[in-house]
Amino acid sequence: MFYSKSNAVDRIFNQIDLMDRTESTLKRFGKQKIVSGFDEAGNRIPSQMEDEESLGVPRDDVWDIRRVPPIKQLYPTQKPEALLERIIRASSNDDDLVLDPFCGCGTTIAVAQGYGRNWIGIDVTYLSIDIIKKRLEKNGIKEGIHFEIDGEPTDLYSAEKLAERNSWQFQIWCISKLDATPSPKKTGDQGIDGIINFIDITKKSKAGIGIIQVKGTQVVNPDMVRSLIGTVKSQNADFGILITLKKPTKGMITAAVREGHVVSLKNLPKIQLLTVEDLFKRPIPIFLPNQILPPYKKPEIKKEQRKLF
Repeated sequence: MFYSKSNAVDRIFNQIDLMDRTESTLKRFGKQKIVSGFDEAGNRIPSQMEDEESLGVPRDDVWDIRRVPPIKQLYPTQKPEALLERIIRASSNDDDLVLDPFCGCGTTIAVAQGYGRNWIGIDVTYLSIDIIKKRLEKNGIKEGIHFEIDGEPTDLYSAEKLAERNSWQFQIWCISKLDATPSPKKTGDQGIDGIINFIDITKKSKAGIGIIQVKGTQVVNPDMVRSLIGTVKSQNADFGILITLKKPTKGMITAAVREGHVVSLKNLPKIQLLTVEDLFKRPIPIFLPNQILPPYKKPEIKKEQRKLF
């Protein structure tokens, strides 16, 4: 079923990925091209062949494409790249524009980028936007050079408005600014809004963990720091980061400093305080361990990288 804004004759449909002939067809006709012949009365004459060899059989409407294994998924409803490759190659040409209004983890975008298409991706959640951004940047496609993100906070005022409108999306946006992994739960996250995983050779597991909490309220107090300290201890984490809309009070700073530093990591405070305004600074004024593990896996983007409009 096709939908076209322009004249149907002008619509794009590229025949790609021809199928192999069945064993029965190969046995009867070999590799010769089969054509439909007709007699003078218009009746079809079967089994007509040409000298030219067939390139294959046009693909039917059942596509055998395996799903993305759950262990490799970036997103719960992630589609396999092979599916989007076939759709995009069949229905667009080089430099055409591909739109995905519910782009999830960005498979459509990654494939469109790899096949030289311009693209626009839309999603309501900052979790999706963060996944797509990191997915592209892992393949050398940089924000501000090859693509732009429209709609995320660009200053303290817009960040405050996001916190007022949607505290969950505000939380995810803050976590993404530290290249951390947001908690997948809105509630019941045990005080863990985000996680930073890193390599720590001093441990038997060779892995360490940092916990991030985000407070989008206009009021701050030392209880917030004490809550984070309790979460770090209960989760056996190495350090904690508290992100607040407003500047921390003296009592908060004192409580954080009192926790000291991580024993195995020099110059890494056990508790660090950040404001949302700090997230717009470059670099962000924070101490992090070396060898931080990436929050998302690196998917492969095929073919050449292209600049976008």
